[in-house]
Amino acid sequence: MGVTVEKLSANLYVDVARYTGHTTSGAVAWYDMRDFRHFMAIVHAAALTGTGVTAFSIKAAPAASATNEQTIVSHAVGSAPDGEDDFLMLECSAEQIAQIGAAAGYDLRYVAVYLTVNNSSDLLDVVHIFGGPRFAHSGLTADSVA
Repeated sequence: MGVTVEKLSANLYVDVARYTGHTTSGAVAWYDMRDFRHFMAIVHAAALTGTGVTAFSIKAAPAASATNEQTIVSHAVGSAPDGEDDFLMLECSAEQIAQIGAAAGYDLRYVAVYLTVNNSSDLLDVVHIFGGPRFAHSGLTADSVA
């Protein structure tokens, strides 16, 4: 029996999205959390004209339309992450999302990274990592080439 090399990519879903701003705050992209137990986001400056991220949170909503969104966790951004090697990270669990949703009276299912930046021209790369899939399988994370 051969050794498999697809351990992490079969157990994690990873996606990278660019926050292009055009405004100083907003959601990067909404993702369905239904089949995962954990979510982590990493924000890295790609090209800054300002000082980058000034607020960073994970929000959840009952639908991808973001209606009735709730803040799940927020980052206390201290020093501006404006250097080449600077990044910020946040994580939450499905249990946290369910608990906050129940308290607010919503069945929260979709998650998004919500950013506020210093300048609307700031570009940021956001890595979305989902763990604890309901069904681990080959190709859960795969190459993405446009």
